[in-house]
Amino acid sequence: MSKLTLLFKSNIILKLTLVFSLVFSSISAEATHLIGGNMGYEYIGPDAANPGNQRYKIILDAYMDCNSTFWVTAGGGFPEQFIDVGIYAGPITPANSLPTTTTVTLTLNDSNAVDPNLPQICDPFNLLAGVCVYLVRYEGTISLPASALGYWVVYDRCCRPGGILNLNNSGGQSFSYTTWIPAINGALLPNSSAQFTDTLLSYICRTDTAYISNSAIDPDGDSLVYTLETPFKGLTDATAPAVPYFDPLLNPYNIPPPGVTYQAGFNLTNLLGTGSFSATDINTGLTRFLTNSIGVFVASVEIKEYRNGVIVGVSRRN
Repeated sequence: MSKLTLLFKSNIILKLTLVFSLVFSSISAEATHLIGGNMGYEYIGPDAANPGNQRYKIILDAYMDCNSTFWVTAGGGFPEQFIDVGIYAGPITPANSLPTTTTVTLTLNDSNAVDPNLPQICDPFNLLAGVCVYLVRYEGTISLPASALGYWVVYDRCCRPGGILNLNNSGGQSFSYTTWIPAINGALLPNSSAQFTDTLLSYICRTDTAYISNSAIDPDGDSLVYTLETPFKGLTDATAPAVPYFDPLLNPYNIPPPGVTYQAGFNLTNLLGTGSFSATDINTGLTRFLTNSIGVFVASVEIKEYRNGVIVGVSRRN
């Protein structure tokens, strides 16, 4: 086995928090189709057909393993043509779980293979040439009534690939992508989520430090603060990988969702094993990783968005 580490970083539209997954070594062909992703939104404007409502485009960027047995060319059903996400009315720090307000259907808008851009010195024998990752974008528009609380947008889906080294039974742990549409001073705030400026799938050598930019721009000029956080785990599982958002499993929904269960010996301060290193610059998002191990790992970067000193957005890249 080559001394390689594959680092996966997802591009996403959002001005909140993002989460990306780090993948070291090759992605297993037996893995589930989901690898990582992010959710965000764009503010469209007032809804002339429904006075008082505001219109938003919800965007989910999902990274998928196209070597998976679930992929369409292997006879599976992914990428799906349509997915649903749940909408929950609530503040940025809810005191209680939130009932489902409504749902919105997102349509498959784009799907493209991502170039891994592997430095030859790390893989002289081209052992990872068979890795196949697609960036798949879903979009949908929703009209939201006036709210003094704001709205959470949630996509909860199982399951992660098996064999992730820093998670306990990773194949049984789901994803939860969340983003918050803010209400400030009793009204919805015209706001769009931050937009990442890169789509990157890169490989790094084991024991070498990797620098990941996480560069993002904010359409509204808001300040972004970046932190490494524990990835969210959804409420769905292998027996119920996708359920309606009015199902009792997801209604009400706890914000924030629970964190993933780490494998023994791993945690937020030791994401990549003994002798590893991980840190994010809170102002720029520049993130450094180093691992002595070959394998697959998961991590999250959260972005909080501030306007005039007030938090107006948060989300994570998984």
